Amino acid sequence: MIYPVLTDAQMKRSQRFFIGFNLLNGLGYMCVGDMVMTLLGNRLGFPDVVFTTFGAFFNLGCIWIPLGKIAAQHWGAARTQSNFWLWRNLASIMMGSCAIWGFFGHLYIAIAFFLAGGFLFCACRSAGGVMTNTLVGNITHENERGKLLAFASMSHNIVTAFVIISLTLLLHRVERFGNTTAIWALFAIILFGAGCGILSAICMRCVDESESIREAAKKPLITDGWVCLKSSAFRRMVTAQICFSIAMALTFSINMLVLKRGFQISDSMTLAINFLGSLLCVALARPAAWLGDKIGPRKGLIVGYSFNFLLILFWQLVPGEFHWLTVVILFFLTSSCSMCCGICQGQYFLKCIPVEHQPSAATLQSLINGILTGVIVMGLTALLWKGCDWILGPGISMARYRLFVLLGLPFVALGFIGIWRQKEV
Repeated sequence: MIYPVLTDAQMKRSQRFFIGFNLLNGLGYMCVGDMVMTLLGNRLGFPDVVFTTFGAFFNLGCIWIPLGKIAAQHWGAARTQSNFWLWRNLASIMMGSCAIWGFFGHLYIAIAFFLAGGFLFCACRSAGGVMTNTLVGNITHENERGKLLAFASMSHNIVTAFVIISLTLLLHRVERFGNTTAIWALFAIILFGAGCGILSAICMRCVDESESIREAAKKPLITDGWVCLKSSAFRRMVTAQICFSIAMALTFSINMLVLKRGFQISDSMTLAINFLGSLLCVALARPAAWLGDKIGPRKGLIVGYSFNFLLILFWQLVPGEFHWLTVVILFFLTSSCSMCCGICQGQYFLKCIPVEHQPSAATLQSLINGILTGVIVMGLTALLWKGCDWILGPGISMARYRLFVLLGLPFVALGFIGIWRQKEV
């Protein structure tokens, strides 16, 4: 519901529903997200470039962000996210349907459905989530925001951990029956996840908000956006986000590929390993929020981004055989980076941008970041894979994945400069 002003009781109620949304969304996303989709694509024999292209869609889908702002003018932030989350989960069913085409031997049609559904999935995610930071600021007092962001993230990752345990046990039982059975099991998991995602959309619809969000969303994007663009703090914030997104695409995108194709481990073992990552995210959420409050969100972002360099070093030193210590180090580095940067980015935005400009700023920031990052990542990753083929020849090996990350080092180093140049707030 939309009210002129929210009372403290309405804020607390909305915070509970927001956390409930994160719980259900975590349950659904683990069944339809990139991890399960990568397992399915690997079972169907998709080439490496399909997975990095899919990873680029998480940014390129931001081209739909203006639709989110337009919708917020009429529906408000909560209902806008609810509606797009419904469509997002329908798109996940389209992605999962690649299992049907792949089963009948139509590989290229399967890839087409996978990528088309993936783009719609990411586009709806971007359009629906554009007002999330503004909504968080609307249903909290200033001293509560870091706590809510951390608790919502912890809730998301706690349920994620339990889902991974369940999926690990399920796939461990079905993968012994062969590739075909595993494909259909993964398709069933995707359908279940889509259902949970639809329930999360219903939960988000119950979040209250004040009329100020809808009024702020009505401001013309060009006029209000120009005010934001004239701010050097905003420009540097956008640059920093682009740098972080590109770095993540270069250092995070191959994790699942290495686990599956480099270490040659089973689907159930892959999920069990990701359970460790979820536990680490739960453990690191609150320290990341504390770090942002203690030293400031800018310095918190610098600390978080620095883990990308350690991750590149890790890939050069990691042995070619699977070992649990290797996995612990991998997910500690990735979880530390994603939690510090993710939470501190939200804190930085809420401190940097005045409330009346937040809807337009969020729209413009996500639009610029999404389009530029998506295009750059698609072209850059394709170029890096070509470079790996030219140097090592085609094929799948640990040396190929090590080289891919190493070739991305100059771009990660440039990104650090962008993070560093942000202003203190």
